[in-house]
This record gives sequence, structure tokens and C-alpha cells, in this order.
Amino acid sequence: MKKIRYFYDVHYEYKNANDQDYFHIGYFSSLKKAKDAIDTVKDQPGFKDSGGKFETNKFAVIFPYDVPDKSKVTLYEVSHEYEDAEGYDN
Repeated sequence: MKKIRYFYDVHYEYKNANDQDYFHIGYFSSLKKAKDAIDTVKDQPGFKDSGGKFETNKFAVIFPYDVPDKSKVTLYEVSHEYEDAEGYDN
């Protein structure tokens, strides 16, 4: 039986000289772990001084079987970025 498990993606959004940018913090198996990670870094240089904000996104993964311990799961993210004609990342 397929099982849905939820994970949390945390990143930090900030403005740089030319554009909006982000720094990826990580993926977490619970909302509490995601909030703990934010608490760990929020007062560090580069975070507290830049005027940015932390974003947490919840997403689901469908497994073909029950996963009792999500902390043992390895997730992979595939992405692609490129510059358009004006030189902006997309």
C-alpha cells in the first residue's frame, strides 16, 4: 500500500545587488526539525544582517511502502537554472 510522507524544505530569501536570491538550508523530516534549523542559523552573520526571511515549504513524497523512520530516507532534488536573454536566472 502506498504511503504519503511529508517533508519540509527550508531556505532563506534575500535581496542581493541585482536580484532576489536564496540560500538553501536543507530538507527536514518534521516541522520541528525545520524550525530548530532556523533557530540555529537565524542569529548568524549573513542571516541576521541581510534583512531576508526564512521560508518553509511542506511537500509530500509518495512511497510504495510504509516508511516508519523518515530520518533514514535519502531524497534527491533535480533542478535546472539558466540565464535568459537579459542575463537573469530562471
